[in-house]
Amino acid sequence: MTAIYTGRRDDVQTIERLIGWPDTPSADWRKGFLAGIFDAEGSYSRGILRIGNTDRTSSAGRSPHWTCSALMSLWSRRAGRTG
Repeated sequence: MTAIYTGRRDDVQTIERLIGWPDTPSADWRKGFLAGIFDAEGSYSRGILRIGNTDRTSSAGRSPHWTCSALMSLWSRRAGRTG
């Protein structure tokens, strides 16, 4: 496993900015996020999409919100609506 380590404040802030949640995610970001979530925790069988997430204690616990938001946004665009 590879880790990122630094003790310099500027480097820490740069890393946090690069890996942080976006203020206004683009459609491509949403697609990539959903692909990653599906790869890590998803399945699709008999027409049913399942995405599990049990981590509610860390920043990853925010992923159910982002998952729903990304799905709704992309579905709205596909249906010809914006939102």
